[in-house]
Amino acid sequence: LHLSIRRQRQMCIRDRDIEGLGGETVALLVNEGLIHDYADLYDLTTDQIIHLDRMAEKSADNLVSGVQASKDIPFERVLFGLGIRYVGETVAKKLAKHYKSIQALSEASFEDLETVDEIGIKIAESVIEFFKIDVNIRMVSRLILCGVQLELSEEALSNQTTQLQGLRFVVSGVFETVSSCLLYTSDA
Repeated sequence: LHLSIRRQRQMCIRDRDIEGLGGETVALLVNEGLIHDYADLYDLTTDQIIHLDRMAEKSADNLVSGVQASKDIPFERVLFGLGIRYVGETVAKKLAKHYKSIQALSEASFEDLETVDEIGIKIAESVIEFFKIDVNIRMVSRLILCGVQLELSEEALSNQTTQLQGLRFVVSGVFETVSSCLLYTSDA
């Protein structure tokens, strides 16, 4: 079972911070049968990849080290990287903030998902469907065992408040140092 092109692209976007892991490397690893899903990345060894095209010892070491370091990527980025249909970066942030862990998200009902800000029918259906597929459940379980961040950190949780929840703000005027687009998309 090979990763779809969409999933490969999603993996590259998610792991753009990993040294040596780009589109070509992901495709090479998939074509060589070394990875079939995200969790396989964490099983890679230098010995497995050193013989691949354009993969000298230093490159292989950097890739393996980079993959191991990616265990610290925040939950919302990992959630985005899972490639759940319709779950982009913004939706992943909202889901992570609301559910706090992959476990809670995986147990959410359709109705519960729809109560989350900006989550509609298509996204709710897609999340429910993702967690019905055995391959996805196994992959998430393996990611947990590998130590990948699949819940919000204590630091992120301590910074959360519901004081302004449900309120809307109107921002108007001319801002010399901040664009209105940035103000609109800011989650701060």
